[in-house]
Amino acid sequence: YDVSQPRYHETLESSYEDNEAIRTGPTVGNLITIGVSSVIIVIMVMLLVQEIL
Repeated sequence: YDVSQPRYHETLESSYEDNEAIRTGPTVGNLITIGVSSVIIVIMVMLLVQEIL
C-alpha cells in the first residue's frame, strides 16, 4: 500500500491539473480559433476582391 498510495495521489493531482486546464483552456482556445478563422475570412475576402477587380 505504501508504494501504491503516492502513485494514486499523483494521479489525483494530475487529474486535478487537467481539470484546471480544461476550465481555463477553452477561453484561450476559443480566442485562438476565432482569431484564425477571422484571419482566414479576411484573406478569402481579399482574394475575392482582387479577382473581382
